[in-house]
Amino acid sequence: MSIKSKYIISVVIALAMAWLFFLQDDSHDTKVTSTGRGEVATLAGGCFWCVESDFEKLEGVVDVVSGYAGGNVANPTYTQVSSGSTGHIETVQVTFDPKQVSYEQVLDYLFRHIDPTDDKGSFVDRGSQYRPAIFYHNGEQKQIAQRFMAEVDKLGIFGKPLKTELIAFEKFWPAEDYHQDYYKNNAIRYNFYRYRSGRDSYLDKIFGEDREKNPETLRQRIDKK
Repeated sequence: MSIKSKYIISVVIALAMAWLFFLQDDSHDTKVTSTGRGEVATLAGGCFWCVESDFEKLEGVVDVVSGYAGGNVANPTYTQVSSGSTGHIETVQVTFDPKQVSYEQVLDYLFRHIDPTDDKGSFVDRGSQYRPAIFYHNGEQKQIAQRFMAEVDKLGIFGKPLKTELIAFEKFWPAEDYHQDYYKNNAIRYNFYRYRSGRDSYLDKIFGEDREKNPETLRQRIDKK
């Protein structure tokens, strides 16, 4: 075999190995803003079991995956993240159809299902790994988030300034399989946790106990002002 032939074969093998590595990489690339299924939003609002459960009820959402973002350790485990030692935040990655629901509407829905004023944790879960955050994928998402948060802050509905952090998206690591659709697969434990967490009692005080039956968006409240 000639030297040229050997070189071509080695290049082909190297390219094939690189492609296999890409396919096996569990993280989501920094440039991901959309997929063939829709646009992507990466959001944090405390326990990802709860945030995933809530977002799967929003019309226009195609998929929700629980995971970790914002840290400095590759392929983090739940044990590592929950210890607060990796810098990651419990996060959900939401794929949505922009023809049915806009990015601002996704953020509106997020703020109506979390406490966006607590940067020390979320309800019963304490620590920076549970703080609220928006990981923006591009400049447009950042501008929409900044503008919307400023309007919500001015509205004053939460009684305290927003402490939701805006962070440039880099990596998203899907959580372990048993965390996905936890509210479906472990309904008793999930419902007990959610009730004891204080999430719903807080949201009922802010938005009313009929908030799910008669939802009024933050945008609607802003426009009334």
